[in-house]
Amino acid sequence: MPVRLDVGRAVLPGGVVAPASVLVEHGLVVAAGAPASVGEVAGASVVARPDLLGVPGFVDLQVNGAAGVDFGRPGGADWDAVSELLAATGVTACCPTIPSAPPDAYGPALDALGAWASRAGGGADGMGRPRVLGVHLEGPFLNPARRGAHPPEVLANPDPGWVSQWLDGPVPVAIVTLAPELTGASEVVRFLAGRGVVVSAGHTEASYERMVAFVGEGGSMVTHLFNGQAPLHHREPGVVGAALALDGLSVGIILDGVHVHEGVAAAALRSMGERGFVVTDAVAGPERLADGTLAGSHLSMDDAFRRAVRLLGLARAVEVCGTTPARAVGRPDLGVLAPGAAADLVLLDDDLSVVDVWVAGAGPGERSTGAS
Repeated sequence: MPVRLDVGRAVLPGGVVAPASVLVEHGLVVAAGAPASVGEVAGASVVARPDLLGVPGFVDLQVNGAAGVDFGRPGGADWDAVSELLAATGVTACCPTIPSAPPDAYGPALDALGAWASRAGGGADGMGRPRVLGVHLEGPFLNPARRGAHPPEVLANPDPGWVSQWLDGPVPVAIVTLAPELTGASEVVRFLAGRGVVVSAGHTEASYERMVAFVGEGGSMVTHLFNGQAPLHHREPGVVGAALALDGLSVGIILDGVHVHEGVAAAALRSMGERGFVVTDAVAGPERLADGTLAGSHLSMDDAFRRAVRLLGLARAVEVCGTTPARAVGRPDLGVLAPGAAADLVLLDDDLSVVDVWVAGAGPGERSTGAS
């Protein structure tokens, strides 16, 4: 049965429309615009929320854990709690992230994430758990000099044989973060890009020239800009300079005000236009190691969205929290409220707090089960 959602205003591809209607059927957006343009639809049920703002669901491409669950070591995980927490913060699609880990940790972690993904949102049953877009392997092919919180003993040079064993596993590999300057990186970048995996430069000391070559090899992303990289220098631009200058790179930024100063984050996101996006890099445990090294954040996507609205404005906040990250992993049907797109929506009050979340057209009270 089609559903017409009427809201006080909504952010659509052309800008903010007030009031607005979104017509949903079979998990997809059929029409979106001013109520008069959507019109009355025979047999449609109407959900009227004139007090709320409707935006596309948030897409987080780097989340290491949630609800006390470390995705790299998810033994005994309460996956229902993970799904509910992510949904409550407006996340309708994500890439659970496994940081560098001992070799024997990957199999169990991917098995557990695969089981979670098989029950996640976007399935034929229309139930609304957050979608799992594939796993993000952050390492172990990282530069020890820029390892941050990654254990040095598990880091290694890129090896296509190692990574290929996981590509046809229980959950797709969507993103691999590696240091492009390491021995063997070029071969692995070409191999992964040829298999449709997004290759991201991170925890790296790559030069600007190496980053140009990285893009030519098929690399297309930079992991948490300014963190795990040398600072920008006007004569040695490095990874940060490449991220700002090269059109072939999509670039994530942790918008928590701790990893990157808000003024710098705002300047970078403005300069990159449709290439820059927000990630949480959220962890289930402490944000810092005992020596003070940042190990992740406790940022949530709804908080990141509120920060983005304050720094960039409402329409751009929708882009950096949904539209751009979705496109970066080849999902232009997400992060946008337009005909043919997935009916993933977040409804917000005047304070931009999450009130309701819909995934694949499933609204409140319909998220009890799910399928891939």
